Amino acid sequence: MKRYKILEYIFEIEDNVDVIGVEMGRATMNITTDHGVLVRKPCRQCKKLLPLEEFYARKSPCRRCHRVAVKRWRKNNPERDKAHKKVSNHNLRQKQRLAQARIQQKEAVQGGSGRDGLPPLL
Repeated sequence: MKRYKILEYIFEIEDNVDVIGVEMGRATMNITTDHGVLVRKPCRQCKKLLPLEEFYARKSPCRRCHRVAVKRWRKNNPERDKAHKKVSNHNLRQKQRLAQARIQQKEAVQGGSGRDGLPPLL
């Protein structure tokens, strides 16, 4: 793997690929190689140029840096994390109960049978 540095960002590329040029966009860098154009986005925390798949939508840190930050926050804020999880679990259970009620209501309207006269699939 070859390592390149563009501004303060580092990216790696296979040995058999040569970089021809770099074009800066607002949020991405288009790296022209002899095999085509690679679109990379810089992570502001780890200073690496990574493929767009390595990012959550419009987030500046990459997925790995984001996970590290979340773990650090959870470790430093255990009470707030516990409260957040409690609310999230409550909301999830409430959504599941509503979905189950809709299914039961739909079955009651259908009279326990599907459109073709067969019992409904579970």
